[in-house]
Parts: sequence; C-alpha cells; structure tokens
Amino acid sequence: MAENPGEYNKLITIQQRVAGKTPAGAPLNTWEDVIKVWSKGRGETGMATIRRDADHMGVMTVGTRYSWRIRYRPSGVNNGMRVLYKGVAYDILRVQHDMTNNEWTDLVCEAGVNGG
Repeated sequence: MAENPGEYNKLITIQQRVAGKTPAGAPLNTWEDVIKVWSKGRGETGMATIRRDADHMGVMTVGTRYSWRIRYRPSGVNNGMRVLYKGVAYDILRVQHDMTNNEWTDLVCEAGVNGG
C-alpha cells in the first residue's frame, strides 16, 4: 500500500557527531546537521529502557522509544546519528527499510538517555 505524502508533516533534522578540539586542545564532541527531512512521528512504541548512565554518575535514566518514518533513504543515515525535533534529541538505535516497495525508512530512536 502506498504511503500518503500528506502524513509526512514533521520537519526533523538528522545530525551526526563530529569530533574536534577546544582552543585549549581538549576533546570536544559536537553535533552537525546532515539533512532536514519531512517525516511522520510514529509515537511511543510502549517500550522504555532503564539504563545506568555513566554521564550522570551512575544514576538510572529512563529512555522512551519513538519511530520516525521518512521517505526511503537507503544510505546516509545510520545508528549513532540522532534526530532533532522541537529541541528534543532522539538517538537513532536502528534504521529499518521497506525492502518490498522502497517507500519508507524507519528510524527507531530513543529519547531521554544520552541527553544528546
């Protein structure tokens, strides 16, 4: 069944981590925009992850899973990138493609764990 283009009504930014250094030479990890694409948010999957996060000194954090569907994009998006939407960062955990009709790519993400 063909996708309805009108359902792709949320503009998201896909970003990748870029390593660099501060002027003092300390390591610096920043995020760089790769592309802005129209998507449809597929909402919470009902799955939550509880994880002990080293960045928060061992405090347990809860992440909620979301899925962002974009038009078929067989390359250029991978795990380790993130989706940014309305100031919230969603870590991309898995990229799934419609291998039958080549109509969509789902970005399975998690928000609330790594803090972007």
